[in-house]
Amino acid sequence: MDRPLHAHQDVKVRFDDAIELLTTAPDSLLQDATDAGKPHDDEVLAALRARIAGVQVTRDIVIEVGTPMPIEALRTVLPLRWRAASADSLFPTVEAQLEIAALSMYPPRVQLTLSGTYDPPFGAAGDIIDRVLVHRLTDDVVQDFVAAIAARLEAAVETTPLTSRI
Repeated sequence: MDRPLHAHQDVKVRFDDAIELLTTAPDSLLQDATDAGKPHDDEVLAALRARIAGVQVTRDIVIEVGTPMPIEALRTVLPLRWRAASADSLFPTVEAQLEIAALSMYPPRVQLTLSGTYDPPFGAAGDIIDRVLVHRLTDDVVQDFVAAIAARLEAAVETTPLTSRI
Protein backbone atom coordinates (compact mmCIF):
# COMPACT_ATOMS: atom_id res chain seq x y z
CA MET A 1 0.00 0.00 0.00
CA ASP A 2 1.41 3.37 -1.02
CA ARG A 3 2.24 5.69 1.87
CA PRO A 4 2.04 9.45 1.33
CA LEU A 5 4.99 11.77 1.90
CA HIS A 6 4.67 15.50 2.34
CA ALA A 7 6.99 18.23 3.55
CA HIS A 8 7.32 21.92 2.84
CA GLN A 9 9.64 24.78 3.65
CA ASP A 10 9.52 28.51 2.93
CA VAL A 11 12.67 29.97 1.38
CA LYS A 12 13.66 33.63 1.26
CA VAL A 13 14.65 33.74 -2.41
CA ARG A 14 13.18 35.11 -5.63
CA PHE A 15 11.10 32.64 -7.64
CA ASP A 16 13.21 33.22 -10.79
CA ASP A 17 16.42 32.53 -8.86
CA ALA A 18 15.03 29.35 -7.32
CA ILE A 19 13.86 28.05 -10.69
CA GLU A 20 17.17 28.85 -12.36
CA LEU A 21 19.17 27.01 -9.70
CA LEU A 22 16.84 24.03 -9.51
CA THR A 23 16.56 23.63 -13.28
CA THR A 24 20.18 24.24 -14.28
CA ALA A 25 21.94 22.33 -11.49
CA PRO A 26 19.48 20.32 -9.39
CA ASP A 27 22.13 17.70 -8.66
CA SER A 28 24.30 20.14 -6.70
CA LEU A 29 21.38 21.20 -4.50
CA LEU A 30 20.25 17.62 -3.94
CA GLN A 31 23.77 16.41 -3.20
CA ASP A 32 24.30 19.11 -0.64
CA ALA A 33 20.88 18.42 0.85
CA THR A 34 21.84 14.80 1.38
CA ASP A 35 25.27 15.69 2.75
CA ALA A 36 27.50 14.12 0.08
CA GLY A 37 27.43 12.58 -3.31
CA LYS A 38 28.33 12.88 -6.92
CA PRO A 39 26.36 13.26 -10.13
CA HIS A 40 26.10 10.33 -12.52
CA ASP A 41 24.25 11.03 -15.78
CA ASP A 42 20.67 11.93 -14.77
CA GLU A 43 21.09 10.48 -11.30
CA VAL A 44 22.58 11.81 -8.09
CA LEU A 45 24.44 9.39 -5.86
CA ALA A 46 24.10 10.62 -2.30
CA ALA A 47 24.01 9.69 1.36
CA LEU A 48 20.73 10.15 3.21
CA ARG A 49 21.10 10.48 6.98
CA ALA A 50 18.63 9.74 9.76
CA ARG A 51 18.79 9.53 13.53
CA ILE A 52 17.21 6.39 15.00
CA ALA A 53 17.07 6.12 18.80
CA GLY A 54 19.96 8.57 19.05
CA VAL A 55 22.13 6.69 16.54
CA GLN A 56 23.12 8.28 13.22
CA VAL A 57 22.23 5.95 10.32
CA THR A 58 23.36 6.56 6.75
CA ARG A 59 22.00 4.94 3.60
CA ASP A 60 23.47 5.56 0.16
CA ILE A 61 20.71 6.49 -2.25
CA VAL A 62 20.33 7.20 -5.94
CA ILE A 63 18.15 10.20 -6.79
CA GLU A 64 16.80 10.35 -10.33
CA VAL A 65 15.94 13.88 -11.38
CA GLY A 66 13.24 14.39 -14.00
CA THR A 67 12.63 17.31 -16.31
CA PRO A 68 11.26 20.44 -14.61
CA MET A 69 7.65 21.14 -15.59
CA PRO A 70 6.18 24.65 -15.35
CA ILE A 71 2.61 24.27 -14.04
CA GLU A 72 1.65 27.93 -13.86
CA ALA A 73 3.55 31.19 -14.29
CA LEU A 74 4.83 31.08 -10.71
CA ARG A 75 4.81 27.34 -10.02
CA THR A 76 7.13 24.59 -11.30
CA VAL A 77 7.43 20.90 -10.46
CA LEU A 78 10.63 18.84 -10.49
CA PRO A 79 9.97 15.06 -10.58
CA LEU A 80 12.22 13.01 -8.26
CA ARG A 81 12.63 9.31 -7.61
CA TRP A 82 14.97 7.84 -5.06
CA ARG A 83 15.99 4.35 -4.09
CA ALA A 84 18.68 2.67 -2.05
CA ALA A 85 21.96 2.40 -3.97
CA SER A 86 22.36 -1.23 -2.85
CA ALA A 87 20.02 -3.89 -1.48
CA ASP A 88 17.20 -1.79 -2.90
CA SER A 89 14.64 -4.57 -2.43
CA LEU A 90 15.00 -4.05 1.34
CA PHE A 91 14.08 -0.36 1.17
CA PRO A 92 11.20 1.54 -0.39
CA THR A 93 11.50 3.50 -3.61
CA VAL A 94 10.15 7.03 -3.33
CA GLU A 95 8.25 8.65 -6.21
CA ALA A 96 7.90 12.37 -5.57
CA GLN A 97 7.62 15.86 -6.96
CA LEU A 98 9.41 18.90 -5.62
CA GLU A 99 7.16 21.89 -6.25
CA ILE A 100 8.55 25.41 -6.29
CA ALA A 101 5.82 28.06 -5.87
CA ALA A 102 6.10 31.81 -5.44
CA LEU A 103 4.56 33.04 -2.20
CA SER A 104 5.44 36.71 -2.49
CA MET A 105 7.51 38.99 -4.68
CA TYR A 106 8.37 41.44 -1.92
CA PRO A 107 9.87 40.30 0.23
CA PRO A 108 10.90 37.52 -2.14
CA ARG A 109 9.75 34.13 -0.89
CA VAL A 110 8.98 30.73 -2.38
CA GLN A 111 7.68 27.52 -0.91
CA LEU A 112 9.31 24.17 -1.62
CA THR A 113 6.88 21.28 -1.26
CA LEU A 114 7.85 17.65 -1.60
CA SER A 115 4.87 15.38 -2.22
CA GLY A 116 5.09 11.73 -3.07
CA THR A 117 4.55 8.15 -2.11
CA TYR A 118 6.47 5.03 -1.24
CA ASP A 119 5.46 1.41 -0.93
CA PRO A 120 7.00 -0.36 2.08
CA PRO A 121 8.87 -3.57 1.19
CA PHE A 122 7.92 -7.03 2.49
CA GLY A 123 4.20 -6.92 1.72
CA ALA A 124 1.73 -7.03 4.61
CA ALA A 125 4.44 -7.47 7.27
CA GLY A 126 6.32 -4.44 5.91
CA ASP A 127 3.09 -2.47 5.89
CA ILE A 128 2.54 -3.14 9.60
CA ILE A 129 6.17 -2.32 10.50
CA ASP A 130 5.91 0.88 8.50
CA ARG A 131 2.67 1.91 10.17
CA VAL A 132 4.03 1.32 13.67
CA LEU A 133 7.66 2.49 13.37
CA VAL A 134 9.07 3.53 10.06
CA HIS A 135 6.54 6.07 8.77
CA ARG A 136 7.41 8.61 11.48
CA LEU A 137 11.10 8.23 10.69
CA THR A 138 10.35 8.66 6.99
CA ASP A 139 8.41 11.85 7.71
CA ASP A 140 11.39 13.25 9.65
CA VAL A 141 13.87 12.28 6.91
CA VAL A 142 11.72 13.90 4.21
CA GLN A 143 11.27 17.10 6.26
CA ASP A 144 15.03 17.27 6.89
CA PHE A 145 15.67 16.70 3.18
CA VAL A 146 13.42 19.61 2.16
CA ALA A 147 14.87 21.89 4.86
CA ALA A 148 18.38 21.09 3.62
CA ILE A 149 17.42 21.91 0.02
CA ALA A 150 15.93 25.20 1.23
CA ALA A 151 19.09 26.11 3.15
CA ARG A 152 21.31 25.22 0.20
CA LEU A 153 19.08 27.20 -2.15
CA GLU A 154 19.35 30.32 0.04
CA ALA A 155 23.14 29.94 0.20
CA ALA A 156 23.46 29.30 -3.55
CA VAL A 157 21.52 32.46 -4.42
CA GLU A 158 24.11 34.48 -2.49
CA THR A 159 27.14 32.84 -4.15
CA THR A 160 26.05 31.94 -7.70
CA PRO A 161 25.95 34.36 -10.64
CA LEU A 162 22.39 34.08 -11.92
CA THR A 163 21.10 35.09 -15.35
CA SER A 164 17.77 36.06 -13.75
CA ARG A 165 19.61 39.01 -12.16
CA ILE A 166 21.17 40.34 -15.36
